[in-house]
Amino acid sequence: MNVYIVLLFLLLIRQIGLAAMFKKAGVANWKAFVPVLYTVEWLKLVGKPSWWIVLFFIPGINLIMSVLIAVDLAKAFDRFSLMDHFLASLMPFIFFPMAGFNPTIRYRGWDAAQAHVRTPSREWIDAIAFALIAATVIRSLFIEAYTIPTGSMEKTLRVDDFLFVSKLNYGSRVPLTPISFPLAHNTLPLIGGKSYTQILSLPYFRFPGWEKIKNGDIVVFNYPADKEEDGQRPVDKKENYIKRCVGISGDSLKVIRGEVYINGKKADLPAHHQFRYNVYTDGTPFDEKMIRDLGVSMSNANPEIFDGGVDPKNNQHHYVMLLSDEVRDKLKAIPYVKEVKPDFAIPNVANNNGNPVFPNDSFRWNEDFFGPVYIPKKGDVITLNLRNYAIYEKAIREYEENPSLELRNNEPYLNGKPLKTYTFKMNYYFMMGDNRHNSLDSRFWGFVPENHIVGKPVFIWLSLDSEAPWYKKIRWSRMFHLI
Repeated sequence: MNVYIVLLFLLLIRQIGLAAMFKKAGVANWKAFVPVLYTVEWLKLVGKPSWWIVLFFIPGINLIMSVLIAVDLAKAFDRFSLMDHFLASLMPFIFFPMAGFNPTIRYRGWDAAQAHVRTPSREWIDAIAFALIAATVIRSLFIEAYTIPTGSMEKTLRVDDFLFVSKLNYGSRVPLTPISFPLAHNTLPLIGGKSYTQILSLPYFRFPGWEKIKNGDIVVFNYPADKEEDGQRPVDKKENYIKRCVGISGDSLKVIRGEVYINGKKADLPAHHQFRYNVYTDGTPFDEKMIRDLGVSMSNANPEIFDGGVDPKNNQHHYVMLLSDEVRDKLKAIPYVKEVKPDFAIPNVANNNGNPVFPNDSFRWNEDFFGPVYIPKKGDVITLNLRNYAIYEKAIREYEENPSLELRNNEPYLNGKPLKTYTFKMNYYFMMGDNRHNSLDSRFWGFVPENHIVGKPVFIWLSLDSEAPWYKKIRWSRMFHLI
C-alpha cells in the first residue's frame, strides 16, 4: 500500500506542475486533472494530432509516447538541455512543477521549438537515447531474445538455440525493478555487479494476454530458487529458465516412472523427450563419430554419455546415456550392443543423486516417482496440516509475502495466530524439462508462481553447434524453427 501512496503522490505533483504549464500556454489549468482530456491538450501543445490519443491505450507504445511528448513539451517551453529532457521524460514530477512555477520559463510554442538548431553531436545523442528507450520498452513488454544455456530441454530445444520470447501471449509484466542499466538483465556488462537498483520497486501487475498457460506449453520464467550472495534477487531480476509446463494451477500431479499423470490421467510425453539408460556392449567401445552422428552430445558442457568402463566379470562395456526414443532404438539395432536398459529410481526412496527433491526427504519422493501434489490456483482455500505444510510453506511465506509463517508445536501460525486454512493470492505452475533425467525443475524446487512468468518462446532465429568445426557451426535445419 505504501508504494501506491507514493506513486499517487508523485502523479499528483506531476499534474499540479502540468496545470501550471497549461496556464502559461493559455490552456485552462483544470484540464490537467481530467484523464484523457489532459493528454489531448498536451498533444496540441506539441503539435501532434488529437488521434494520437489512441496510441496511449496500447501497452508498451504508451510508455514510448509518454517519453516523447514529455521531451517535446520541454522543447515547447524552450528547454533543450540533456538534463531538462532527462527530467521531463523520467522524472516529470520534478520537471513539470519546475517549469510551471519558475517565472523565467515561458511557453514559446511548438513552431519555435522546431526552429531550434541542434548540433550534430546532440542529434546523435538524442537518436541513441531514443533507440535505447525504444529497445528497453520492446524488450520489457513485447519480445526478448533468449539463449538455451543447458540441456534440460534436449532434444526439443538444444544448447545454443537462440530464441525470441513473446511477452504478449501470457500478458506483459510491468517491470518490478524499473530502474536498471539498459538492455542488461541482472549483471552489468564487462565489469559485473548489479545492473539494477531497488530504490523504486513496483507492485506486480500483468496486462491481459491473449492466451492462458496450458498443460504442455514451453514457458520462460524467472528461476524461483535463484538467490544472490547478499540476499534474494527481485523477482524480475532472477535468472531466466525455460521448461515445459506439465501442471497448471488446479491440477493434481503425480510422476510415475518418469511419466506425468494429471488428475489421474497419463499425460503425453513430449515428442523429443529423453530418459537415462544403462547401455551394455559385448566389450566393444562406441566410436566417437558414430555417437556424434546419432546426435548424442559429448561436449564437456553438456555430456549425454558417461563411460563406465569394462566390467571384468562379464567383459561388457557399460555406458550411461541420455537418449531419445529414436536414438535408443537405433542403439538397440547395433549388433554389439547387448542391452539398453532404462535407469529409473526406486519408488518410495528419497532422491540420492545429490539434488534433494521437493519438499524434503520425509516424503520419500524422487525424480521418477513424485507426488501426488496439488498445484494451487488463485482463490483456492487449502486446509493446512503438518503433512502439507512443507509443500505450501515456501509459496505462502516467500511468494505471497507472509514472512511470519511458522510452525509451533506442529501447528501453522501466521502473524502469531493459528492458521487452519489459507487462501492463495496467485496461480502456480509445475515445470519439468523434456530431458527428464538432466533437468533441475519443479521436482527439486517446487512451484512457479504467476508473477515469475516471463513469456512464451515463439521461434528459433539462430542455432549453433559448439561441438562442430567452424564451417559447420550453424544448425541450418533449426533456423526459424517454430516452437
